[in-house]
Amino acid sequence: MPNFFSTFTSEVFKPLVTLLIPGAIAISTWFVGLLWHFHDLRTLVVNNHAEVGVVLVLAMTFAGLVLEDRVPSGNSSHSDTDGAVCVVAARSRF
Repeated sequence: MPNFFSTFTSEVFKPLVTLLIPGAIAISTWFVGLLWHFHDLRTLVVNNHAEVGVVLVLAMTFAGLVLEDRVPSGNSSHSDTDGAVCVVAARSRF
């Protein structure tokens, strides 16, 4: 009997969690806002579901890549205490 849970490995979930989900969250509000504001764009989306889906997946991936490069991860050389010290030092000047 094959192991069905072998598909749920880190090779599948790591790109999903680090790229697609943050990218989807980043572009979703902009996409909805554009659809509300531009009626012609809404008509284009309604008439071309497959093409818009491909473009959205590419946009989510691109946004996820940008966010991955810009947002520091938990594995960086900076610790949380470094940020706290900087905030305290900045607040003490005022």
